[in-house]
Amino acid sequence: MSDDEHRAYLSAVQCLRDKPSQSELEVNGTKASSRFEDFEMVHIHKTDEGAIHNVAQFLGWHRYFLLTYETSLINECGYSGAQPYWNETKDAGVFAKSPILDGSNLSFGSSIGKGAGHCVNDGYFANAVNHLGPGYGAIEHCVTRNARDAWTAGQFSPSMDLTQKAFNECYSEDKFSGFSYCLETGPHATGHNVMSGEMTNVYSSPGDPLFYLHHGMVDFTYSYWQSQDSPARFYDLSGSSTEDGKTPITMDYELDLMGLAPSIPIRDIMNTEQAPVCYTYQPSS
Repeated sequence: MSDDEHRAYLSAVQCLRDKPSQSELEVNGTKASSRFEDFEMVHIHKTDEGAIHNVAQFLGWHRYFLLTYETSLINECGYSGAQPYWNETKDAGVFAKSPILDGSNLSFGSSIGKGAGHCVNDGYFANAVNHLGPGYGAIEHCVTRNARDAWTAGQFSPSMDLTQKAFNECYSEDKFSGFSYCLETGPHATGHNVMSGEMTNVYSSPGDPLFYLHHGMVDFTYSYWQSQDSPARFYDLSGSSTEDGKTPITMDYELDLMGLAPSIPIRDIMNTEQAPVCYTYQPSS
């Protein structure tokens, strides 16, 4: 992205942070304070239901969630670009030097926040305050971050790796069930956990705007895997829609965003090049 494109995206995200909430949902008696927090609120509730992690609809649900977020940036904030993704393989081992996390005015803030609480006080969203989270809670707090570069390149543990090697291991999976498990528990989980702070919380991680760049990379990876054997992989879906493993998923499974957008069957989100999705990814430079 050019600086102008980057600035336009950040400005649109800030627009959502400034817009009033449209949701009646609550966490412990507290409602979202902004349109941006409406998305975090839904993620908190769906996580609490056990409906979006460690289940077969993990990739499909987050794809629809991300698409709806992009649609809000466009329709509500006049954004004319696309939802970007962060190719974390380019910065594996050196997150602190990434222009996304270097603390500059067009960054998402430093990879490590300041003080004992690691509050992010620089970048475009400097000193941002969240009203939801941590977890299934509603406590006013700063956005926190304490990234560990060694964890992004397999230096701490072979299972915590964001190098191309880790993604290639997932691409080598022939079936959806193996690929989805590899991606969710590997690069996806690593991308959250290495950041520490807000991003580590499975409930309220969308409170950090970085969430949407990371999940953009998750969806890019899913889309690329599908493209390697299309159209067959547009119809490859298996596993359970419940955490107990007892409810086989079908293409009729409804993706519920709790009012952010209409519920749709998961079949409608499988192929990004067909309506109602209609997007493709550009390889990062």
